[in-house]
Amino acid sequence: TMLHPSEKTIANHFAENGYKTGMTGKWHLGDNAPHRPQDRGFQDAVWHRCGGVGQASDHWGNDYFDDTYERYHNGKTTLEKFDGYCTDVFFEESIRFVEENKDNPFLIYISTNAPHSPYWVDEKWADVYRDVVKWKDGAEFYGMISNLDYNLGLLRKKLKDLKLFNDTILIFMTDNGTAKG
Repeated sequence: TMLHPSEKTIANHFAENGYKTGMTGKWHLGDNAPHRPQDRGFQDAVWHRCGGVGQASDHWGNDYFDDTYERYHNGKTTLEKFDGYCTDVFFEESIRFVEENKDNPFLIYISTNAPHSPYWVDEKWADVYRDVVKWKDGAEFYGMISNLDYNLGLLRKKLKDLKLFNDTILIFMTDNGTAKG
């Protein structure tokens, strides 16, 4: 859970080559200096501590909805309360970063909690699966995936609207895709 300080991240390499670097979401590589995203090459970050929202070192009371995350922006670290579901917040903040850096080369790293336990998602995303998926938390698991797909679509649309889509490399990976399925 702590990336050795001598190791360089992709953000270090991109920042050293003139890119603006941002990240949102889960940073599972260390909660304190010199391990935080801002210590590892990210110039802009909205992230939660620990491996998951609500775990031991995360901000007390976080539960995926209207949570408090760490923000690193313009050289300052603050705790900030955000409105909405965690995946929505992470993509909204990523889109903000893209908009702010649309005239620069940039790297945005988005690391969502979803889909992963605990299976907390707004009912509107889970309800469409209630009659189809009968295993415990299955509707919530698929609801998290649908919400993630929706947000990825918003990001892709924003890149197209800003005329950045054809010059942007978008890599989608997940370590949680079969956490429940």
